[in-house]
Amino acid sequence: MQGNITMATAAAFLGRFFAALKENGIVDRAVAAGRRSVQDRHDWWVPVLFSRLRKGRTYYTSAFIERSDRTWASLIDAIETKRCTPVIGPGLADSTLGSRIELASRWVDRWEMPLWPSSQQSLTTVAQYLRVQTARQVPPNMLANYLVTTLREQYGSELPPEWFDDEDLERIINALGEQAQARPDDPYRVVSSLNLPIYVPSSWTGLLDERLRIAGRTPSSKYFDWRNLLPVDQTDDERPRPESPLVYHLFGRLDEPESLVLTEDDHFEWLCAWVDKRDLIPKPVSRALTRRSLLFLGYRLEDWDFRVLFQGFKRFGGSEQMRDLPHVGVQLTPPVPCSPRHGSRTGQPHVGSVLPAARRCTRQHSFRLPARARCSISGRTHRLRHSRGVRALRGERSEGRTCGTPYTESPCSLRAEQPQ
Repeated sequence: MQGNITMATAAAFLGRFFAALKENGIVDRAVAAGRRSVQDRHDWWVPVLFSRLRKGRTYYTSAFIERSDRTWASLIDAIETKRCTPVIGPGLADSTLGSRIELASRWVDRWEMPLWPSSQQSLTTVAQYLRVQTARQVPPNMLANYLVTTLREQYGSELPPEWFDDEDLERIINALGEQAQARPDDPYRVVSSLNLPIYVPSSWTGLLDERLRIAGRTPSSKYFDWRNLLPVDQTDDERPRPESPLVYHLFGRLDEPESLVLTEDDHFEWLCAWVDKRDLIPKPVSRALTRRSLLFLGYRLEDWDFRVLFQGFKRFGGSEQMRDLPHVGVQLTPPVPCSPRHGSRTGQPHVGSVLPAARRCTRQHSFRLPARARCSISGRTHRLRHSRGVRALRGERSEGRTCGTPYTESPCSLRAEQPQ
């Protein structure tokens, strides 16, 4: 409360506030509903929300929120009939390698990069700064060295020391993947059990390939040669089968650092190559991306990976057919530790329209998916600002760390103001 409030107003506000909070768990929407219920009172302006929650939701229920029955039916049918293509993002490997947000924050601290706070947790932006200050190949090489060092610190007592001495990164990661295979909530274990012929990861590891082998299948692994690194034509039009699936890496592999898509410039170059070098893409992969339902796993909508893939798929030959198919996006939300100066940041789910025909939905599989589509709120949005304490709500961006959540601008919105 930002001032004195009468008991009658408080009773009416709190009753409506808790009823709305129980209904959807979105605290800023609940406050707006409470203020709406007392808008005729002279002290309606007193209740106000000051929040440091990034998304404003206090809890999540894993479920589809739109046409759930039909969405479930279409997704299950696509998987059972082998007409589904998983597009696998970096989020699935967070439990093994750590998150890219954490990696970006550590690089910023190590090199004391003068980046805007909102950019300090974007690995793509941080790697771009490092590339400009050094050379093109420095960020991929630093990534490999960082992963070896970090995994040695965390798992050095569990794996043979000579693996770390030889810096055999793929071998180390695959060994950790085998350990994770025993966990029932391991996402790669669930994905490899879908029994599909083609998988399209944009992550850099061979974790999926290893899981498929453990499952008794014989996968073949290729990557999109956006930098012309392969000496011969690697295209193969042989039709993949569930027992011998194709794993087609879009953004390169860690065992070949030159193939990685890491910096901002790399993403732009990759997108140009994706359009100009379509002949390098195996025809089964082309068909899988345009004539199958796409299941996006482990992406955040603000990630460079997802945004570039989204634009690339839209410009792919035959992409008009995608509008006739249902597509689903899933966001895994494990806790993500960050630099102390950035505070603790827990992954928040937000799944939106991943393609023109995509449905705003998410699902809970055998592994935990505490996710739900973010409810959109119409109207002009603002954010709370934190500078020497929380100041009044303003429609401007703070130079410091922003906090709080969007809200609608209406007569009962969260306006910190005094009556005239």
